[in-house]
Amino acid sequence: MFEFSTSIIGLSLLIELSQLLNNRLTDIDDLIINTVGALIGFLLCRIVVRMVWG
Repeated sequence: MFEFSTSIIGLSLLIELSQLLNNRLTDIDDLIINTVGALIGFLLCRIVVRMVWG
């Protein structure tokens, strides 16, 4: 779980920093929301897989 969280934070940070290349703004809120959304999706996926496969 820790490795997944670290990977998602890194990917979100990379996406946010890439926005600077197009003269766009980046915001810490986007990074936090993207990370939380990915973690919620991951946890929901684990729940569904356990329900389906036992």
